[in-house]
Amino acid sequence: MIVDAKYYGVASKENVKKRYAAKIWLVEPERTVKYREIIGEQAASAGVLPAPKLSFEKSFFKGKVLFKKEKEVAFGFKKPADPTSFGKVYQYDFDVGKIRGPVKQLVESNGWKFEQIILDYKPS
Repeated sequence: MIVDAKYYGVASKENVKKRYAAKIWLVEPERTVKYREIIGEQAASAGVLPAPKLSFEKSFFKGKVLFKKEKEVAFGFKKPADPTSFGKVYQYDFDVGKIRGPVKQLVESNGWKFEQIILDYKPS
């Protein structure tokens, strides 16, 4: 999980979720590791100021991620209508290369081939 946060703005309720996963198949006859990435993101917001608003976004990606690097920090209220609960509600620094890189290095240093794939691997 990259981030999973629920918090309150001045007159809103916020929800943010971001997740990274990888499916890995070991194909012994080929001495190959097949690697497929999965990224899911979801954000929801409901508020009343300056005008009533309700928004929801969801995205899901499966396949080969070429590059993804992001940093984010958010401030808000951890409890509604409690000014003493204001502060940093989440902060993350995500770089897909920091996850994939060590896996690829381990695979290749042991004499196997590392292959990123777009679809699930189906042995023939």
